[in-house]
Amino acid sequence: MPLFPSLREAIGEFLDINNGRYSEINGVLFCLPNYGAKIEEVKIGSKEIMLKIQPKYLDLKDIIGKLLCERGKIKKHVDVDFKRKTEIVSIKFMPDSLYVAIVSKKNNELIDSRRYYSSWESLPKGVTIKVPNYEIKELIRHGESETVEFKQKIGRFEKIAITAVAFANNRGGVIIFGVNDSSEIVGLTEGKNEDTITNILRNNCNPQIEYEISKRQLGEKEIIIVHVEEGKDKPYFVREKGPYIRVHATNRIMTRQEIDEIQKSKQSVYQVEH
Repeated sequence: MPLFPSLREAIGEFLDINNGRYSEINGVLFCLPNYGAKIEEVKIGSKEIMLKIQPKYLDLKDIIGKLLCERGKIKKHVDVDFKRKTEIVSIKFMPDSLYVAIVSKKNNELIDSRRYYSSWESLPKGVTIKVPNYEIKELIRHGESETVEFKQKIGRFEKIAITAVAFANNRGGVIIFGVNDSSEIVGLTEGKNEDTITNILRNNCNPQIEYEISKRQLGEKEIIIVHVEEGKDKPYFVREKGPYIRVHATNRIMTRQEIDEIQKSKQSVYQVEH
């Protein structure tokens, strides 16, 4: 272990805590929840919610999901009985706010919960928006965010690769071509647009990212949607540019600390598996 004059200075350096404000500090207590189950993922669609949970020591039959979905004056309460780890709930509208919880049927204990508000600049961990292509207008109406970016046209290849890599290094996201920064659908000119995007992503992203490309006709305008999955082999790099990450509605170069944290996380997983 490195040499430190005192416990206070050791804690300050290892945990990056400014402990000068405390008159006495004899240690650090870490409190971690003892989850009987946890909410692993919430996907918000234009008409449905996908809820994925991960049971620990509780059985699925002992867990019930509770949803409160709101849009303007519309409010809907839904109970979810889990027959499998992933359940899809139809709510018939895309919520502006969502509160989801899983509760023990035995003692009504709140086990885990997530909140979402469309006004938030970034999404909570484990919450994503994935609207079917045929209802993409609702997603466009909400504007750019941590998981959505608009491209008026297929312009400079490095900007496309940077956004794709930034999404892969974060929680994934959707790039919509044919929409300007004001959420106006302007459409794309005819051509081999899908092939061009595919070549850009294959030739400029390292390692290769996972993505899906689809075309959609909205009125008389054609748009292209690229859904980028959260990467399983982070960090991802743009060739000759470096690693990028999505923060709020912008892309920025990753810091050395962020790269180191990813590497440490991968090393920990490897040690556990082996």
